[in-house]
Amino acid sequence: WFEFYAYVYQNNINNRIIIDNTKNSINELFHKYWFNNNSFVKRMKLLKKENTIKWNRDSKKNSINYILKKWKIVKRLKCHFGCINAIEFHFSNRIFYSASDDRTIKIWSFPDIKLKSTLTGHIEKITDLASSTRESIMFSASLDKSIKSWDVGNLRLSKHFIGHLSGVYLIRYNDMFKLLYSGGRDNTCRIWDCLTAKEIHCLSGHYKPITGLAGNFQNQFVFTGSEDGVIKIWDSKEGECIRTLDFGGTRIKYLNSQEKNNEIISGTSSSIYRIYIKEEIRVIKKITSNKYNFECFTTSNNGIIAVADNIGRVHFWNSFNLMYKGNFIDPVISKNRLRRSVLISLKFDLSNRFLLSGDNKNDIIVWEKKN
Repeated sequence: WFEFYAYVYQNNINNRIIIDNTKNSINELFHKYWFNNNSFVKRMKLLKKENTIKWNRDSKKNSINYILKKWKIVKRLKCHFGCINAIEFHFSNRIFYSASDDRTIKIWSFPDIKLKSTLTGHIEKITDLASSTRESIMFSASLDKSIKSWDVGNLRLSKHFIGHLSGVYLIRYNDMFKLLYSGGRDNTCRIWDCLTAKEIHCLSGHYKPITGLAGNFQNQFVFTGSEDGVIKIWDSKEGECIRTLDFGGTRIKYLNSQEKNNEIISGTSSSIYRIYIKEEIRVIKKITSNKYNFECFTTSNNGIIAVADNIGRVHFWNSFNLMYKGNFIDPVISKNRLRRSVLISLKFDLSNRFLLSGDNKNDIIVWEKKN
């Protein structure tokens, strides 16, 4: 607007004429400046090169049109009889697994996406999956208080991990030391030896269920977040709490460790935090959203955070500086408001070219990123 008034002053247009005229004439004059000013056009071309927005006259559809041209739906799968709670990839990137409320785990070939097998064994809802980056081993957590280890190559159950007093929400696997971390409804985080399936430590300190779990596996640090709004850093060797960060009671929904930068990314229902943890714990940057409630999070290998909100829209941020990259939504959801589905799980493949999402309508949607 400042440049617009400067344009009016340079062309010797009387301000009284602008005020006395109708709104339509003012809009025509502004649009004349909007599309004819060379400096403005150059600036918009630079923004287009930076992949931030697409220059269209309909400003409401700019971000959606641009992102939808980058992502397209490859396949929509309907195979489970319950909500899709977790999606995980094999280390070869040729297989992925899906877990649901129907107490089954399905194994799919990738990227041709064909059902290979179905694993059964849990007697309650399956909440999370974890896989090895070196071997064909997969772990599943359930509300039946147990964790199971599966030999994917032979399609059989190999080990049971029993010790939680209530349902297990999250699991993370450490390939370097063959350790498994689990957190659940009994307000504890437990560390397991995967070779013997025995419990090593029980980390207690939260007074509400654990909903966020991550690890710095080289230094053997464990990060836990809970519904009580507290993040704790644990020494997995000694089983002791080192540091604590309080968020004032807001539920922690997601934790991800960035080992190179000594940082962790934390997600709540309305905010994303970038936290420095080396010498002292402090929040480097915070992003809040007043319009949406964040439901699920995931991070790609190249540092892109994908966040799904309560409407079904997926937002993207850069994890290194928390810069906003854009968003997209399923065209079926955007056209039909009655079919509002909430995304429960998100997962990038190892090549960062595909994004898989699972919702409460029992669907798995495979998105492909165009070159």
